Amino acid sequence: MVFNILFKDRVTKPQKKMLITLLRETKYMEGKKEKEWYWEKIQAALNTIGPKKTIIQWKKCWRDMRLTTRKKLAELKRCQLAGGSPPPGIELNQEDNDIIDIVGTEYFYEEMNGELKPENFMSGFDYVPEHFCDAILSAAAVSNGQQQLMQHQKDQQHA
Repeated sequence: MVFNILFKDRVTKPQKKMLITLLRETKYMEGKKEKEWYWEKIQAALNTIGPKKTIIQWKKCWRDMRLTTRKKLAELKRCQLAGGSPPPGIELNQEDNDIIDIVGTEYFYEEMNGELKPENFMSGFDYVPEHFCDAILSAAAVSNGQQQLMQHQKDQQHA
């Protein structure tokens, strides 16, 4: 009983996948109002396929996902600089690569001499971002909200 209460509201893998897919589009958005409007659409879409969360909770989920990827990259880079191989279980998966593709490698930092300096963490790694956003969005068919979002984006382009 306690187990169900603690874990019933966890974000599902399909929700994480859709969150990444939808956030890929925000790279090209400008303006606070447009991004707020988009987060409302993201929330509506994600809440239809799993546990319901507020916009604030979805933003925290996104922050946590980026932090997890950041930690993996830092550990991989430390091992690479030391000339060793990464510890077992530390490897980038497709979700990590998609997050890196969205936020860019400049988001990730390594602490050096007490300062935070930007560093390209991807040097030395075989990484090719895969753009499958359109395929996932069409396969997901996120009801009317997604159609309205696409129409809004088209209207913005023609305005």
